[in-house]
Amino acid sequence: MPENFEEKILQTIKAHHLAPKPRWQFLLKDSLVWLAATIALLVGSLAVAVVIHLVQNNDWEVYRNIHETLLGFILLTLPYFWLVSLALFVGLGYYNLKHTRRGYRYRFRTLIFGNVAMSLLLGILFYNIGAGQAIDEVLAGSVPVYRQVLNPRRMMWSQPQRGVLAGVVLIIEDEETFILADFTGKEWLIRARGAVVSPTLIIAPRTAVRMIGERVDAAVFTAKIIMPWIRHHHEPMFILMPRPDVRKEFQLRSIK
Repeated sequence: MPENFEEKILQTIKAHHLAPKPRWQFLLKDSLVWLAATIALLVGSLAVAVVIHLVQNNDWEVYRNIHETLLGFILLTLPYFWLVSLALFVGLGYYNLKHTRRGYRYRFRTLIFGNVAMSLLLGILFYNIGAGQAIDEVLAGSVPVYRQVLNPRRMMWSQPQRGVLAGVVLIIEDEETFILADFTGKEWLIRARGAVVSPTLIIAPRTAVRMIGERVDAAVFTAKIIMPWIRHHHEPMFILMPRPDVRKEFQLRSIK
C-alpha cells in the first residue's frame, strides 16, 4: 500500500512536471513581505505625526468661537482621515508580519500592540522633526478635498462674518495696521490697535496668523486677538485671560 502510494506521488510529480522551488524564491518572498510591513509601519507613523500636529494646533483655547460646545468642537475637528489611515496601516503591518517566515509564532495582540507601539514612537520622532506639519501643509495647500473636508481648519478660520480670520501677513503698514492675505487669496486691511497678541508671536511679513475680531467692511477687519497659526513644539498654549502678563499693546516688526 505505501509503495503504491509513493508510486502515485511520483507519477503525479512527473505528469505535472513539478519541481521544488529554489531557496532564493522563498527568501525573496520573505524580504518583500518584510518590506511591505516596514512601509506600512512608516506610513502609519507619519499618520501619527500628523495627528499629533493637528491635535497640538486644534484651537483649543478659542473653541467657543468655532463651536458652541467642547464636545461638538472635538467631533468637528477630530482628524478622522488620519486616524482611519493609522488603523489601516497598523492592520496592513499586522497582516504582513503574520505572513513572514516566523510570523505565525506570535499572537494577534502581540503583533498589534507591537505595531501600534512602534507607530507611536516613530510618530513622535517624525512629529518632532516637523514631518507632521509638513505633510499637513502640503496637502492643505495642494489638495482641495483635503482642506475642505479632511482637514477644514483653514476653511473654519476663513469666516470673517463670524469674527474669525486667518492668513499670511503681506505688508506692515504702520504700528497699528497691516495687510493680510487669507487662505482664499483675498487681501485684507487689518486694524490691530489694542489687540491682545500671543506673547510668542512676532508679526512680520510672511508670518501666518489667526485672529478673532470683527469685519467692519468688505476688506477691513478689526483684530481683537492675534495668535500664531501654528504653535511650535513645546510652545505653551495661549490662554485668553485678561492678565497683565499676557496683555500687551500691539507691536510690529518688519523684516527688511
